[in-house]
Amino acid sequence: VVESVTYTTEGGRANNQHLVVHVRVVSGGGAPVANASVTIQVSRNGAPYATRIGTTDASGAAVFKLNRYPAGCYTTVVTQLSATGVVSTPDTPANSHCK
Repeated sequence: VVESVTYTTEGGRANNQHLVVHVRVVSGGGAPVANASVTIQVSRNGAPYATRIGTTDASGAAVFKLNRYPAGCYTTVVTQLSATGVVSTPDTPANSHCK
């Protein structure tokens, strides 16, 4: 289950910042899922912007960095989740980040 999708930024001035997308995956019982493969599609202003693939750590978090991202409103959808040999297209919680 995708528990959450959150955003942080890092870097200096606005035109030099990096957008960091955090996806947290938990089991149906709420325990973090480590070593899950997570594929995300990030959209900017409603249009596809980037696709990334990552792996969750022991806390169930996968972290994706988009370097020097331009102004706009971003949303992320988890398009594929693979854990313990099971591949799914999970529901993604509502999320957004505007710069």
